[in-house]
Amino acid sequence: MPDRDGGEIAAQIRADPELQYTPIIFLTALVTRAEANTGLHIDEHPFLAKPIDIQELIKAIEAHVPARAKGVG
Repeated sequence: MPDRDGGEIAAQIRADPELQYTPIIFLTALVTRAEANTGLHIDEHPFLAKPIDIQELIKAIEAHVPARAKGVG
């Protein structure tokens, strides 16, 4: 995103009443996989380093999407 960073986008999503509970997982090329694996967050949201490993993405989604959003409960 050339004009904005992920933190700004996350703030806009949280400010929208219809989107404020939308889970966010950042995908970025600005960090290494080792940095991403340390559990760092961008503006309180987890991130994964590009290139993305599909299994790693699936695990992140399972860990960060609330159960009710997955159709449970």
